[in-house]
Amino acid sequence: MEPQRRALACLCFVLIALFVSRPASADEAKDAGTLAWNPEWPKFRPPEYVVTGVVGAASLGAFFLLNAPKNPHWTGGILLDDDLRSALRLRSPGLRDAARTASNRSTDRSQRESRNIL
Repeated sequence: MEPQRRALACLCFVLIALFVSRPASADEAKDAGTLAWNPEWPKFRPPEYVVTGVVGAASLGAFFLLNAPKNPHWTGGILLDDDLRSALRLRSPGLRDAARTASNRSTDRSQRESRNIL
């Protein structure tokens, strides 16, 4: 699949997920004034102690024993950054000018509103 189509497909997926999902809400508490551990919830188990210790030791070892490169050689974006950037890029000067004008207007409005609040 070409990068622009893949970026468009990802964007569509994200938009659909946002519109289809329901807002989260907390369950109504029987007694809102008390906090208690539900006995049905699992407690910290022995394998979790082991995993926590191993991951903690590995992270400390990586922090203290590994050296960062002197000259980083980072190129490109992470995952879909480049594809999404090229798919969402405004190519015509007229569209870029319209986006710039809309951005300036919204920025001016928010600055006026913040001055009125203060």
